[in-house]
Amino acid sequence: DVSVIGTSDLPNLMFGIRIKGSEVDPFVESLVPILVPGASSPQPAQIAGKDVSVVTNVSTLSGTTLTWYVYPRNDVLWIISWTEPGLTEILQKLP
Repeated sequence: DVSVIGTSDLPNLMFGIRIKGSEVDPFVESLVPILVPGASSPQPAQIAGKDVSVVTNVSTLSGTTLTWYVYPRNDVLWIISWTEPGLTEILQKLP
């Protein structure tokens, strides 16, 4: 059972993919290139006490480089492209 949730406040975007009853960690490597086309190699980072992976890609609409924060937690894969201070606030509120 897979469900998706998302929100945006352009140019900010966030979505989560839930694979009910299954840890998402084993799926991150295969899902990120599908969800973030042209994504760079993930780089580890920590924001708001959360271990995340940072990837970038070039927007097909604007041609600008976007930064995405990938946060797998339990059965949800969060993918967030948000500016500060909102990014830290969002990650603080996620489990």
